[in-house]
Amino acid sequence: MERKTTFCWKNSSLGIGKNWHLSSLSRLYRLDLSFNLLSGQILLSLNHLPHLLTLCLNSNNLSGPIPVLPLPNLQDLNLSSNSLTGPIPPSFSSFPPASLSTNPTLPTGSPPPH
Repeated sequence: MERKTTFCWKNSSLGIGKNWHLSSLSRLYRLDLSFNLLSGQILLSLNHLPHLLTLCLNSNNLSGPIPVLPLPNLQDLNLSSNSLTGPIPPSFSSFPPASLSTNPTLPTGSPPPH
């Protein structure tokens, strides 16, 4: 799977568990798992995707804090419509507020600058 550059499994009730490993997808540029039944915290293994440009995890049942994800190439982020908690990591300060909207327990306002 090393050559895979896009993984879009939208609205499929994928139900990925905590043991799902992303390290084999290190050349991935776009990850869209929106509108699934994902629950729990955002996987820290996203840190193993250094080429990631797009991350869409919106409209799931994700909860807990948003992890600090060192994704230097990330250009498009959508974590909206989950149950994520704050604080919002400074690395997400360049994304529009809509990318984190409808997370009822996130602090309102802009994330702190980095």
